[in-house]
Amino acid sequence: MKISNIWRLLRILLIFSRRPAKIKAKEISDFISECIWHPSQKLSKNRDGSLTAEFEIEGLSEIKIWVLGFGANVEVLEPKELRGELKETAVKIQKIYS
Repeated sequence: MKISNIWRLLRILLIFSRRPAKIKAKEISDFISECIWHPSQKLSKNRDGSLTAEFEIEGLSEIKIWVLGFGANVEVLEPKELRGELKETAVKIQKIYS
């Protein structure tokens, strides 16, 4: 198989491996709405003043570090797997600072 065909196949696999991520922010909604964080982002204001950001991600690590940077100012609504990983990380952080 030619190298160019391998790269084409990898790009196709990445496109089909994307999955949605949904993040909710309240106190920092203005800050988040001022930037383009990801080419796929869609932002929507909620009635309660919060902001919902939706992305098409290729992997959890792509967004996990970004979310951790905002600490308790954001909540991952989906995917559930990312919520679980963040919960585990929060427990580890709590142990360090307890």
